[in-house]
Amino acid sequence: MNKLIHNALFSISAIFVSLVTIVSVLYCCSVLKVKISFTVILNMGIFLVIAIGFLYIVSLMISIYITNKTVKHIEKSVKELEIHPESICSLDNDLSVIFNIITEQNSKISYFRGLVKTQKEQIEMIMYNMREGLVVLLEDFTIQLINNGAKSMLSPNYRHREGRKLIEFTREEKILESVQKAKVTGEYQKIMIKTQEEKYYKVYVNPVPNKGFILLIVDVTKEKLSLTVKKDFSANVSHELKTPLTIINGFAELMANGMVTDEESVKKHASLIQKEGTRLLNLIEDIMHLSKIESGSNLPKDANVELFEVAKAVVERLSLLAESKNITMKLSGTKCSIMANKSFIDELLSNLIENAIKYNKQNGTINVLIKDKIITVSDTGIGIPKEDLPRIFERFYRVDKSRSKQSGGTGLGLSIIKNITELYNGKLDIKSTLTKGTTITIDFN
Repeated sequence: MNKLIHNALFSISAIFVSLVTIVSVLYCCSVLKVKISFTVILNMGIFLVIAIGFLYIVSLMISIYITNKTVKHIEKSVKELEIHPESICSLDNDLSVIFNIITEQNSKISYFRGLVKTQKEQIEMIMYNMREGLVVLLEDFTIQLINNGAKSMLSPNYRHREGRKLIEFTREEKILESVQKAKVTGEYQKIMIKTQEEKYYKVYVNPVPNKGFILLIVDVTKEKLSLTVKKDFSANVSHELKTPLTIINGFAELMANGMVTDEESVKKHASLIQKEGTRLLNLIEDIMHLSKIESGSNLPKDANVELFEVAKAVVERLSLLAESKNITMKLSGTKCSIMANKSFIDELLSNLIENAIKYNKQNGTINVLIKDKIITVSDTGIGIPKEDLPRIFERFYRVDKSRSKQSGGTGLGLSIIKNITELYNGKLDIKSTLTKGTTITIDFN
C-alpha cells in the first residue's frame, strides 16, 4: 500500500519539476535579456512534453507492476488463510490488520445469517405443520402468506402466487365481511362458518395497524358434533326413561283406583308393568355398563381370548332367536386370539349378531367370519340409510324408532360395540345398503 502511494507521489513530482524547469528557463532568459526564438521555445516545450509523457508511462508501468505484485500477494495470503486460518499472524502488518477486520466482520455476518435462517426455518416448520389455518394479508387484502391448513380447510385446489387477493382464495361472505369490518373498525373479529361439506370453522381476524391482517382458522367440527350428541343424548335418555315410567305409572294408577278388578285384567296389567320395569332396568344397566367402559377404570384384567371360540358360543346361544325368524347363520374362519376381557368380547359379538338377527328379513342369512384378528358380520337385512351411517354408533340413536322399540332394544348396543372396540385399539367399519343388508367389520390388528 505504501509503495503505491510513493509511486503516485513520484509521478506528480516529475510533472511539477518539469513545469518548474520551463518556468525557470523562461525567467532566466528574461533577466539576462537573452532572446529566445519561438522555435527554440516550441522545441523545448515539445521536449518537455515528451519527457513528461515518458516519465508518466514509466510511472504507470511501475504502478501496474507493483499493484499486480501486491494483489498476487494478497490473493496468496487469502488462500493461505482459507487453508490455515491460524497463519494470520505471519502476514504484513497492514494486511494483517485488514484481514483481522474482514475476518471478524465475516464471522459476524455468518453468525447472523445462520441465526436468521434458523429462525425462518422454525417459523416455517410451525406455520406449515400447524393444524390451524393461517393467512396473513396486507392492507389491500393481498395474501402475503398462507399455510397448508388454511388451504385444506377452505380451498384445497388453491395455488398461491404473489399478488393474489383474499377473494381469490375464498368467497365465503362471512370471512370477507369480517375482514372488511376489521379494517374499518380496527377491532378484532370472531365468526363461525359452516361449509357445504358440513364442516364448522371458527375464524379469528386480527388487524395489525398499518400492516394488514392475520386470519386464524380453527376446525371445531368435532366439538360442534360432540355438543349436538350431548344435547341429543340428554333428550333421548329422558325420553327413554320417561316412556316406561309413564306406562308403569298409568297401569299402576288404574289398579290402585280399582278400575281393574277381574283377575285376568290384573294379570295382564301386572305383566305389562313387569315388562316395562325390566326394560327400564336393562336401560339403566346398559347406561352404567357403557359409562364403565368409557371411563376405563376398574375394568377386569385382560387375558388371551380366542375369538373364534367366543363367536361359536355366541352363535349357538342365539340360534333359537335366529330360528324364530327362519334366519340361517354361518360361522367361518380360523382360530386367532387377542389380549382382552372375555366378557367384553362376548358382549361385543352378542350385540353384533343379535342386531343382525333383529333387523334381518324373514328367511335371511347372517355370515360371521373370524380371521387374522378381524371380525366381520354380514346380514341380508333392511339396511341403514346413508345419511344415518355417521351417527349410528351414538347412544340411543335409532334409524327407525318404532321398529327399534318393537325389537326390545335399549338403543345402546352399537354404542357399546364402538366403545369396546376402541378400548382394545380396534378399528370399526360399517357398510350398508338399504333393503340389501349391512356389513360391520372390526379389526383388532
